[in-house]
Amino acid sequence: MPRFNALHKLDITPELRINASNLAAIGQFQHLRMLSIRIAAADCTHLQGSLQSLTALRLGGRPLHLQSFLAATAPPHLQDLSLFFLHDPSPERLSQCLPTILATVPSTLSSLHLESSLVFAPALTSAMDVVQPALALRALTSFTLKFHPLPSVSDADLTAMLAAWPRLAALRIPNGRHPAAEPRHPAPPRTRPTAGVLPALAARGPLLRELVLPEVDLGATPPLDALPPVTATVGHGLRVLDLVSRCGDRHACMRAAVMLDRLFPNMVLPAVRGDVYGEKEEKGWGAVVRLLDAMQAGRKHAEAFERVWGERGDGHEGGRESSSGSGSEDEDEAEDEDEDGDEGEDEDVGEDGDGDEDKDIDMGVE
Repeated sequence: MPRFNALHKLDITPELRINASNLAAIGQFQHLRMLSIRIAAADCTHLQGSLQSLTALRLGGRPLHLQSFLAATAPPHLQDLSLFFLHDPSPERLSQCLPTILATVPSTLSSLHLESSLVFAPALTSAMDVVQPALALRALTSFTLKFHPLPSVSDADLTAMLAAWPRLAALRIPNGRHPAAEPRHPAPPRTRPTAGVLPALAARGPLLRELVLPEVDLGATPPLDALPPVTATVGHGLRVLDLVSRCGDRHACMRAAVMLDRLFPNMVLPAVRGDVYGEKEEKGWGAVVRLLDAMQAGRKHAEAFERVWGERGDGHEGGRESSSGSGSEDEDEAEDEDEDGDEGEDEDVGEDGDGDEDKDIDMGVE
């Protein structure tokens, strides 16, 4: 196919399975940069030395097929790798193939996505059985583990990932639910992250901008006096947070919101998503999001008020009132009125002051 020699991107619908002869044709595209295919070829040795220009690869198939493909091609400039495990629900096969697969990718790989909807038999017990081989890829800035059902994920697993990937900007481990399969194959008890791991992730992952975690129990937060004070200008830069969380009661939701606001004051709340899977809205993630929204609004309002007050103070000193010689007296009078609680010229100041007090209460509730 000489007329396609300059092809840079090839995305084949997942419904099509590419066999060995099709792969041989694709292997001729030496300038291909992005490839997305599902393969059904156990032997890919005929691809040896092909596809050396790939920088992004989305590859689906049996673990053994993926292993054969990457062993043959081993693209040296690969930056973005997504693997979709299909048709082989054997955890032993997966754990045998995955280390070999990841050993073929360059150490400079920046993005890794691992996904499967297989109901493994026996069930995968720990996410680290899948993640462990990837810990050697120190340059990762984005990691996604999307297994349905999702095996156990512990606090120690998450801190190990952050320790292995110091440049990580996105960590996505969404909650794995397999409605069609789980009733027939009851899942074993699974460990899930606790709220106590969130301060550790904030400290160990200063570059994190997106964090997706499964079924975090926000009902038991660490002591609030151990958390840093919230400072939006210098706080953690996390923008997107997605938790499937439960709080237990409204007081727990308040404590969770205070904790999250102190840890991640720069979140973009429309991007704070989540589900509570049957939990009442006032006791779940929705309630936490509403509280976070109120805290952010209060902080922005306080900052705006301080700016207005500063401008107004400058006007008193250098403006029309100062030129008449009464600026200082007016300021003293305003201060006296504020202390006495009288309503007058600075009535708005008192209202904003009350807002600040409410904000302080919310930020310090335990």
